[in-house]
Amino acid sequence: HMSHVLERFATRQSGSFIWGYGHVVIFGSVAAVGAGLAVAVDFTTDHAAITQAQTGLMLTVPVAVYLLGLWLLVAPVVRRMSWPNFSLPIAAVAVLATTPFELAPPLTGIVLAATVAIHVFRNPTANDHLHPAA
Repeated sequence: HMSHVLERFATRQSGSFIWGYGHVVIFGSVAAVGAGLAVAVDFTTDHAAITQAQTGLMLTVPVAVYLLGLWLLVAPVVRRMSWPNFSLPIAAVAVLATTPFELAPPLTGIVLAATVAIHVFRNPTANDHLHPAA
């Protein structure tokens, strides 16, 4: 799948800009996830003067932005638009739904693990090129 994505973006000059600047969203959201985890630790250890919902937002919003950013970069060039290709926006909504709960960090992890499982089991031979037969 990734070769299709790269070919599609490489064939247009605007595609390279979208691919490049789209990664600003990806990397920025990953950095914000790290900050959100730090806030969650501070809240859990009673070192933060914010509410549980605010703490949840600090983690779940960047994770949702990451998932949507990744989906927006890759989805337009994925040829098969079956339900697993919508698993990233569905996962983003599920992650946001965990926001008000005290267990938002582990629930977010469970949603992300389930999303990875969907993609792995959907196409188990996608990475065969990484492990060629001897």
